[in-house]
Amino acid sequence: MGTATTLALHPEIDGLTLFSAEPGPHEHAVHAHDAYSIIVLDSGRKAFHHQGDTITVQAEEIAVANPGELHGCGPIEDGHWSHKTWYLSGELMEELGAAAGLAAGVKLAAPKIADKDMAQTLLSAHRASQQGELLDRQSSAIEALAKLVDRFAVSATPPKDDLETDRSQQRTPAYEALMRKHLDQPIDLQRLANETEVSRNQVIRDFHACHGVTPGNYFRQLRLARARELINEGNDLSLVSQITGFADQSHFTRVFRKAFGVTPGEYQKLAQAPGRSAPF
Repeated sequence: MGTATTLALHPEIDGLTLFSAEPGPHEHAVHAHDAYSIIVLDSGRKAFHHQGDTITVQAEEIAVANPGELHGCGPIEDGHWSHKTWYLSGELMEELGAAAGLAAGVKLAAPKIADKDMAQTLLSAHRASQQGELLDRQSSAIEALAKLVDRFAVSATPPKDDLETDRSQQRTPAYEALMRKHLDQPIDLQRLANETEVSRNQVIRDFHACHGVTPGNYFRQLRLARARELINEGNDLSLVSQITGFADQSHFTRVFRKAFGVTPGEYQKLAQAPGRSAPF
């Protein structure tokens, strides 16, 4: 990316990772996290790709992706922007949701929260995360996130789907199972089609209906998700790239950084921090 970025575990709150990016024409390939992604722009504007749709997010607005939701971003007319991101684990979100009287399975309003006050609260708390006394640092972060949950948590109940989407949802797990079984090798579109006895075009339509992306994009994010798991388990990066089917370690590094904004090595340092959960 060529622009300064930092990824750090919150020093006192397990399940919370903070990411910062200085102004630049940032671009992140479509990917997904196990964590909740809360991306606050503090300058400029960007194109935010979320589940197959693209919207504009600008300074003092918040881009949101819940766990498993495919998302990415790119520049608008070569413009620059800076952002600060919160990654919340499911356990931390469950704690915040319970305090707000919400049932399990909390989702945040996605893909955008256009609320200047909320954005400023999150930006201020993000900047204060490593300043001042212990209780002040913790309270600033928790209070900001609790305010977000109180105001912008939504029901996790899935919407009703039409018949064709329902059929796509019935077929897609078979594609996903085949992909997961063969992360270390290329998957042919016809091979996916054979799994459910449909056309190759139907496979593409099924992925668009269920995930908003192409089969190739989804397969790539499965590889990246597995790579994170393997790194979290302490595996060597060269072995990780081999198991997840990347041509070589340099290819793995390029794809990982393009998706997450940090290299596998930078992620590994945080993943191996004693007594802490995975970064995101």
